[in-house]
Amino acid sequence: MTKLEVIDNQKVLYEMRSALSDGLFRPLKRGDRKKLKLDLVRNFGPLSFHFTCYEPLSIDDENVLLAILALSKPNGIRLTTGPESDHGKKIRELLNPKAYAENWDAGYVKTSVYEICKLAGYPAEGSGYKTVKASLKRLSSVVLWIKNEETEREGSMSLIGSYFNGNEDLYIGIHHQLANAVFGDQQYAIISLKDRLLLKGDVARMIHRWLSAWMPAKSKRSIGIEKLCCHVWPDYLKSQDGTKRWCWNKVKLAIKEINNLASWKINFKGLGAKTMVLIDRNP
Repeated sequence: MTKLEVIDNQKVLYEMRSALSDGLFRPLKRGDRKKLKLDLVRNFGPLSFHFTCYEPLSIDDENVLLAILALSKPNGIRLTTGPESDHGKKIRELLNPKAYAENWDAGYVKTSVYEICKLAGYPAEGSGYKTVKASLKRLSSVVLWIKNEETEREGSMSLIGSYFNGNEDLYIGIHHQLANAVFGDQQYAIISLKDRLLLKGDVARMIHRWLSAWMPAKSKRSIGIEKLCCHVWPDYLKSQDGTKRWCWNKVKLAIKEINNLASWKINFKGLGAKTMVLIDRNP
């Protein structure tokens, strides 16, 4: 990632369950986009979240989504089930609510690729512009189906829906769950974009996002290195011993990156698979 600039005190309100959904965004190897797809189910009490897409989602895609959510906090508009404006009607159509989701509100924001590039840490031209455009297409193809086992209600909506109005103006709709978190109507994780842009590695960014959701501000917790590996690579426990040692090293390097941030102090205790990661988040 080429860092354009660091945005001081820029926070993202990220819907908590999505932030804790292991495997939604992950580091990808060359060729993974051609041979893999996203088909992920995560359960949170009575709620079941089912994410699908024709391709897996990378950390680049998460950078773009977080930038969209950051822009939606001050500038977002609630999108009702019966919007009156042409923009609202178009975005509602692109979000494509199905079943009970037809009763869900959503949200949208007017922005530009330049603004997303700036917040996500990409140059607003050349490869950076292309990266953001490709991510917008992928994220628009992600469908999140939610089922509530207690009420037996279920429905789906695209994670985002976007379109250009003219050459620069970009309108982006966001899923009901994401919008509710942005507007403060349900539990959310607070992700610091300032911290994220200071991190160089995909694994570091991924662990930073997960820890930010798992740990409240001004708290101390500990976690085993193997559990952290499972949050980065959901199939970690099926790996051979050599692969597991490689994962430990990648996680340790990522943790050392995060430890360089002013808001985090992290130490290791123990060796190998029994290594414990001791974390102090302030704030």
